[in-house]
Amino acid sequence: MATFNQALAQLEEDLQQEGSQELVFNALAVPQVAALLATGSAVIAAIEPVVGTLLAGGPL
Repeated sequence: MATFNQALAQLEEDLQQEGSQELVFNALAVPQVAALLATGSAVIAAIEPVVGTLLAGGPL
């Protein structure tokens, strides 16, 4: 994690030296990460029966 933070800090410094606008990275909060994981799981759970039926050769 420290290496990633150092890379972001270096990127911000490089962009500021080039005269560009201020670059801001907002870290995701724990509830946001949990929501992303839950959404991904829900999508997979919704698609799984359809894909399983198609792979088994049955009708939808």
